[in-house]
Amino acid sequence: TMAAPAVAATTGFAVDLFLSDRTAFTCSICAHVAHPPVVYPCGNEHVFCSDCIRGRIDAAVAAIGAGDLVAAEGCPDCDQLPYEGGRLSFLTPLSARSYNALRLRCSKRCGDWEGPLGELSSHLVNDCRLWVVYCPNQGCPHIGERQNEENHAAECQYRRVPCEHCERLVVVSRLVAHVGRCHMRPVPCPQGREQCPAIPHHNLDTHVTQECPFTEISCSWRDDGCLFECARREMGLHETQALVQHMRLARTKMDNQGRQILALTEELAYHNSDGPAEEHFSYEIPAACPVFLNVATEPHVVLNTSWTEKIILSPVPEAAAAAAAAAVAAGEGGRVDFVLAIQDRIPAGCTRRFNIRIIISHPRLVNNVVLESEARFSTDMTTHVFPSFIGLPLLQNLVNTGVVSIRFEIRKL
Repeated sequence: TMAAPAVAATTGFAVDLFLSDRTAFTCSICAHVAHPPVVYPCGNEHVFCSDCIRGRIDAAVAAIGAGDLVAAEGCPDCDQLPYEGGRLSFLTPLSARSYNALRLRCSKRCGDWEGPLGELSSHLVNDCRLWVVYCPNQGCPHIGERQNEENHAAECQYRRVPCEHCERLVVVSRLVAHVGRCHMRPVPCPQGREQCPAIPHHNLDTHVTQECPFTEISCSWRDDGCLFECARREMGLHETQALVQHMRLARTKMDNQGRQILALTEELAYHNSDGPAEEHFSYEIPAACPVFLNVATEPHVVLNTSWTEKIILSPVPEAAAAAAAAAVAAGEGGRVDFVLAIQDRIPAGCTRRFNIRIIISHPRLVNNVVLESEARFSTDMTTHVFPSFIGLPLLQNLVNTGVVSIRFEIRKL
């Protein structure tokens, strides 16, 4: 409890409170036992209340315009002017001991205490039922007698009470709002099942995702391929009944992983191969040879690289050779498209990338014809069409007048 000021600062103690002789310490100005007592510098040790004598001196000084004790009327008891340099002073240690030893009853007249004046302040602050105290609850402006403190404490809107859920102390006027958002407040299971007990709000997600027997969950073998879903309470039965199926799924997964490891091993060996990064091959179409007839009757050129793949090159697909030849014979236009095919098996999930330049030269060409493209091969894509802008009649015309040299430059990416 926070105590109000111990004693009044403007008056002394009423003389009827005292049980022992208090004459030497009675203030003649207010007729009360002086408090706090000060001695006037008249030389006769006359005692007055500090406020009483200071008020009298201030009034006298204001009346005559002077500014010290010499200008006052003198001691109220003996009219003696203060001696030179005199100032109001506290009691001497001997006088203070006598003053504090004066016996009296409680100055609040509670009727519960009597004792020496030196212990009065302690009684008032700590025990007196009529002493005025502040409410101990933070923010409460109430001030009242100590004897009414318990009644006020039971009704104070600033008192703190524990939350029934989290036991945190909350101001009673805010308790309803706190309970509405308390992280420990019980809430029903969102699955809507009466079998689930109320759950603390902060545990709701954990309950639904990890505990609730009615939550739909996936089989623990889902990563292995089992797509079965059911309530958590029924999953144990499923896992028991589907044990053989799960074992098969696990075996299949292990086989797939083995193949992936093998493919990655082959891929790593391919990228770490010591062969040159670039290889060159040449292919010549003999003079006076029908271009498409040559392609249709002779085998494709097979390029065996040091990268383990076999790359097949041909000016046009075999299936289109006859039709293209017929088109040329009929005088129709067209162009030469080179087709690249990879012969070796490419592991699943892996790719092969090559940068390929085709350089076509002929004695009648001032500058070589250079074509360049990137070819990408995979398990599902083993051919790559290399488009060019060389017209079929032009190429046939070049062949009719000399040997056409086609150089392939293949660079591994």
